[in-house]
Amino acid sequence: MRRFMPLLFILVLALFLPSAALAMTRSVDAAPAAASHHARALLPSTALAAAQVARATCTITGTALAYDGTPIVGADVDWGYDSAGGWVFGSSGTTDSAGRFTLQSVLVTPAGTLDVYPANSSDAYGRASLNFVDAAAFVVQPGHISFSTDHAAQGTPWTSVFVRTWGAGGMSATSLKGATGEVPATAASVDHVVAYWFINEGKEWAAPSPIAVTPGALAGGTVVISEAGAQFISVLSPVWASGAPGTTVTLEVDNWVAPMTARFSFTSQDPNDPRGTYPWATPFTGNTSSQRTVALTIPKKVKAGFDLHIHMAGTDASSALLDLYDHFQVCTLTASKAAVARGASVRLSGVVPTSGSSKKVVLYGRAKASGQPTTWDAAKAGWKKIATIAASKTGAYKSALLKPARTTWYVVRYPGDSANFDAFTSVLKVTVH
Repeated sequence: MRRFMPLLFILVLALFLPSAALAMTRSVDAAPAAASHHARALLPSTALAAAQVARATCTITGTALAYDGTPIVGADVDWGYDSAGGWVFGSSGTTDSAGRFTLQSVLVTPAGTLDVYPANSSDAYGRASLNFVDAAAFVVQPGHISFSTDHAAQGTPWTSVFVRTWGAGGMSATSLKGATGEVPATAASVDHVVAYWFINEGKEWAAPSPIAVTPGALAGGTVVISEAGAQFISVLSPVWASGAPGTTVTLEVDNWVAPMTARFSFTSQDPNDPRGTYPWATPFTGNTSSQRTVALTIPKKVKAGFDLHIHMAGTDASSALLDLYDHFQVCTLTASKAAVARGASVRLSGVVPTSGSSKKVVLYGRAKASGQPTTWDAAKAGWKKIATIAASKTGAYKSALLKPARTTWYVVRYPGDSANFDAFTSVLKVTVH
């Protein structure tokens, strides 16, 4: 089996029993960045600020239309531009009752981008290579391409597939229910399509020849992407996909075979993390093995109490648009002293993930070395319950003073919530001498 997490467009991970987190299954949140506005590479805001100082700005207008020509009302519209290091994003606007939008202080550039995000939808319609000058007007309207897939992989059956279309002049995305249907495309011609059955399982398809797309019309032909042989990643250990900064993670990697290459990175879901993304220096190179493992280290500077996305993004010609990720929850358990004399006191504390609401955590201990318990009822694995502790809305908790009679290993179990799954902290050793 594969480690399982529930399917929702925005993460809702507490609906399944904690024991399910131990099985290695496909993570069934939405596709990578599906809920994020910036599917393109996002550069630091300082890059935009510097560009605004050096370059002239303008005001542009436009209209966002659905496939059938009706206005898209209340959609977010972002502008940006293509730079040497990726896409830089500017301010956002919102479409009115006629689908119209106005964007001010837009950089004058022949490499502008517009991204439309309809409200309450997984869709995204993007146009690129636009000439941003004062009073320029644009229409963003997708055409459609027929799409087909199948249920060809073992493990958790999928119920929807997230599809992105890429090509000259644009990118679009949608969540398709079922195995067949039509997907949007705003590129003038589509040459690549990426299908995500789960956030950690996807596959890239390259067109034998570009597919011409007309706004408001169905393109000829059908894109067929089988789930068989899809690229896949999953956290194998720690078994609960949780632990302290600096933890070594074993990641299963399937079907990333030669000549495929990729890069790893970590993205903190802490909204106040100024860094946000932590790159992994060692690149991945495929070989003849269809299934292998990779060891990664959780960044030591990442803040506890938040989910961390472990990304694997393709860098070769066959997977350059593919970006898979799995979850790792960062939590801590620390001691006021790493070693104490017999009869002396020690206090344990830490931080666990929350969604802004307080929760109860359970402290366990044992006199033999051990990793995280493999069952939710830690007592069945030889652990002794020591205390139930209240954690604050920020996830902080602190035990009463403890007087261990011998060297003891401790672990804390915490429940899930609307955005986090049930799990354990890393195990902490307190030496008694």
